[in-house]
Amino acid sequence: MRMSHGPSGQTDRHAAAPPARLNARRPALLPAMHALAMLPPVSRVRVQAAVSPPSELSVRLLPAHFVDAIERGWPDIAVLDPLLSRGVGSIPAALHAAHTPSVLYICLTPEHAQAATEFVRMLPAPVITLGYGDDTRALTEVLALTGRATRGALLLDRIAPALSRLPRHVANGVAEANRSHTRVTSTEQLACYCGVHRASLARLFAQASLAPASHLVAALGLVQEYATLANRDMPLGIVAHRLGLTSARTLDTRCTAASGYSARDVRAGISLERFCDACASRLVRG
Repeated sequence: MRMSHGPSGQTDRHAAAPPARLNARRPALLPAMHALAMLPPVSRVRVQAAVSPPSELSVRLLPAHFVDAIERGWPDIAVLDPLLSRGVGSIPAALHAAHTPSVLYICLTPEHAQAATEFVRMLPAPVITLGYGDDTRALTEVLALTGRATRGALLLDRIAPALSRLPRHVANGVAEANRSHTRVTSTEQLACYCGVHRASLARLFAQASLAPASHLVAALGLVQEYATLANRDMPLGIVAHRLGLTSARTLDTRCTAASGYSARDVRAGISLERFCDACASRLVRG
């Protein structure tokens, strides 16, 4: 781990009896993430243990430095003690503007509970309590899930009318795949979440005027990892590796096919909203 301290209709007869979930086909490893923390030592140590290589954790203890890191757009997730951010309206404002998911890490005290309540009124965020279900594995899953699912939901919201034409259990499976703590990298894995065979999934997507499921898998993966993709300080070859791709050229090809923008275009200033809009326009047909 590197640490730095600095300034969501039709039915299909093949889908009527969904197959059992094939959990063994789901990837076992959590994807890399870039976490930003503003925490006291006692909770910071636990987050440090959860954010292990190839993930990275950076710590900013001053509100101005924390906001600056958010505005630069590189964190996948922000973890903060609401007592440290209390009264600093620029922090939830920056998190909201950058679509940076956040997690509140608190102690079980009245002061922390009040500070968390005040923060959540400005910006909804899950709350973790020190010493209660915050072991290393649980923390890792919460951080990865919160960051990627929040961004992926932005894309799924844009294609919601088309997704609503899918059978309910299939549409729910797409949403579950986005919320999963593991990255979905193939049509087979998506079909598993949806409870149908791959051929049935292809037929259902076509009936709903959706592009092939493989296109959704590719676009969703890019959107979920937008912060990594947009990180100008990271070589594209390393970004490709962290997205499970073989090279920067492969990453560029996938990005262009999914959105019409190259990876370099994204780094040149394509916002997450614009990127989601572009991906959604290619996922819905007719």
